[in-house]
Amino acid sequence: MVVHFQITLPPYGHAEFSMYPRPDRPEASITVSDGGRHRFLLTSDRVIQDEREPVAVSYPDLLSEYLEQLPAAVAEFESLLRRPAVGPADGATHG
Repeated sequence: MVVHFQITLPPYGHAEFSMYPRPDRPEASITVSDGGRHRFLLTSDRVIQDEREPVAVSYPDLLSEYLEQLPAAVAEFESLLRRPAVGPADGATHG
């Protein structure tokens, strides 16, 4: 299991990192004092979690979510391909 994090603390601030030693539910979290910011990414062979997720997500669940969203993503990509090309109004080229 690997955890990468970045924490910005205010003057005299503090931060706490916690995590359980459970491979399937590590429940990693960072608590930062007022005015601080943080980012983290936890990866393992079973789960992934970042600061936006309250709990780690298993890879099968993540893949299932991606597959559910795939039809909408393909439709959006197709609509972008069908848009006319945007170029200069007078047809002149710049070189």
